[in-house]
Amino acid sequence: MSTSITQLAAAFPDNERPHKNTSRVMVTLLGAAWDLGAPSFGSSTAADIFFKHSRCQGYPWKKVGKQQGFLRTAQTLKNTAVVPQIAPLCLQLARRVSDALNQQRKFVVIGGDHSCAIGTWNGVAHALGQKGSFGLIWIDAHLDSHTPDTSASMRLHGMPLAVLLGYGDQRLTRLLSTKPVIHPGTVCVVGARSYEAPELELLQRLGVRIFFISEIQKRGLNKVIAEAVDIASSGSGKFGISIDLDVLNPEQAPGVNTPVVYGLNAKRLVQTLRPLSENPGLLGVEIAEFNPVLDRKNRTLKIIEALLFSLFPRLEEVTDAQPH
Repeated sequence: MSTSITQLAAAFPDNERPHKNTSRVMVTLLGAAWDLGAPSFGSSTAADIFFKHSRCQGYPWKKVGKQQGFLRTAQTLKNTAVVPQIAPLCLQLARRVSDALNQQRKFVVIGGDHSCAIGTWNGVAHALGQKGSFGLIWIDAHLDSHTPDTSASMRLHGMPLAVLLGYGDQRLTRLLSTKPVIHPGTVCVVGARSYEAPELELLQRLGVRIFFISEIQKRGLNKVIAEAVDIASSGSGKFGISIDLDVLNPEQAPGVNTPVVYGLNAKRLVQTLRPLSENPGLLGVEIAEFNPVLDRKNRTLKIIEALLFSLFPRLEEVTDAQPH
């Protein structure tokens, strides 16, 4: 799994590598080490692999969860029986994220299946409290808006956006508050192309803006992301980004749990998100569904690194806590 910086950098031409920035950004690095909500094993190791085999090697980071033990036994549970195991993990992650923001830091979460989003964005809402709401740009091939009443697979990684909007198992929708974590008017989904009617109906009824892949192909990713930022910033001006790596072309990013054809171009996404590093409203970023077991020649790992250093070009100062 060893990968040199030279090899990683070679994945992106000079004109597409993260640019230099004169300002330093204090960032807390977090790992969500579980794959309980996904259909296959591997995402529980994502943070370990990333922080040990990328330019973040040696950076101190904190991990929530573990990759042995009960994670294996839970694989056969294709329903919300895993909620009692996922809820406390999400709660731990939420507290880590909340602590980071309270310390005037931004954050990065490396998942883990996308159920980790329940923890990440609960933490943001908890930290902001009465200071105001925030928006969310959900970059994903799927809508992730099923509930236990509509999901055929009953996998929780297909439900986190619905949970954040207040729909689903109350042990998750009321993780830290009885109120929904986010307002639908400041949420948008970018890159959707694989979904079922019930989750589409829910988001459309709530008024969540969905940028389907067909619209991106017609208008261009730059214009779509610009509009997405406007939507997510329309409340308090603060927003976060949740990236499910299956939004990308699976030939470029093979290390994901549920690949979908005709995805976004990885280099274009990196390039398009780069200007957001200068946006003061950006609170943090979550990158989910990386499965190192399914990756080939570290292609997906390289993309994660490119995304991270694009959004945080000067990542010299990170959390001073010890790893794990």
